[in-house]
Amino acid sequence: MAIDFEGEGLLEGTGSAYESAHRLELLERLSEAGVSLDELRRAIDEDRLALLPVELRLSGDRKYTATEIAEQSGVSLEYLNRQRRAIGLPASPDDVPAFSDDDLEAARRLKDFLDSGLSEQDLLDNSRVIGEAMARVAAATREVVAPALMRAGDTELDLAVRYADAATELVPLVGGVLTHQFKAQLLEGIRRDVITGSQRRAGQIAGETEIAAAFADLVGFTRLGETLPTGDLGRLAGRLADLAGDVIEAPVQLVKTIGDAVMMVSEDPGALLDTSLELVKRAGEEATAFPSSRPGSPSAPPSRAPAIGTGTRSTSLHGSRRPPGREACSSPSRSGRRSTSSASSGRSLVSAA
Repeated sequence: MAIDFEGEGLLEGTGSAYESAHRLELLERLSEAGVSLDELRRAIDEDRLALLPVELRLSGDRKYTATEIAEQSGVSLEYLNRQRRAIGLPASPDDVPAFSDDDLEAARRLKDFLDSGLSEQDLLDNSRVIGEAMARVAAATREVVAPALMRAGDTELDLAVRYADAATELVPLVGGVLTHQFKAQLLEGIRRDVITGSQRRAGQIAGETEIAAAFADLVGFTRLGETLPTGDLGRLAGRLADLAGDVIEAPVQLVKTIGDAVMMVSEDPGALLDTSLELVKRAGEEATAFPSSRPGSPSAPPSRAPAIGTGTRSTSLHGSRRPPGREACSSPSRSGRRSTSSASSGRSLVSAA
């Protein structure tokens, strides 16, 4: 039976007959695709109606329950739920069809990893790292794509169709980019890895590597936030990250950006210091790109203060229970992070190991 969407009050608040007609068409399409009246009503209340088609496109045909995924993949339901939580996704009710063929294939790949000899805990730790990274990649992609697809005067139907079509076209492209970058990063890491004779004989790779860590901050960033628009503030922090990416080369690595700061590490403290000094120099050459946080001095040099300390990072779970891909900084390394607040503009502080 066809739903009387107007009688249900779902065409209210559209603003014009033209927009009402487009919403009605969108509602009919979504209803035919299996979206319930309650879901449609909730989407309208939350201003998310135009996003439902892209949700349907990305989620696929949700025809499997969690129990069925477990049975057909050979992975226990309890472990599948732990994996979902590890990557930052909520577990679904066991008896609700919430999974697609893609989810089943992913569970079967997980079974292959387990059968290859990787432990459940190792895979959980690795999934947490992947989940955190993918959440950032997805957020960055939405920030780039969503505004680019909007047009003045769009109706909900216009936007819904454009977003859904873009998802169909872009997701495979992004997948290819991620695969390429993963292989490139894996190759770069392998080139830096060392496996000693004693490690081969013991059948175990050391769990810790001695490193030096450097932090470069924009001093006064918080005060700048009180005067600069959010977009300008984000571009300011982004420019520091861009500069760091320009000057960093092996054996120095850019670990992460932390708002107004970048963190770099290397097993070669000398190379790390050279990179930090080059970053200061390059930022100084772009003074106009870094608004001063000091009142009354709009053309003052950028305020930044690299500081270096030492610490250890986990390179393997063998011999260490720290998750892979995470830094476990020692006290000197943490003090290096704090030292950035003491360094004056254009100078670097180096702590003793």
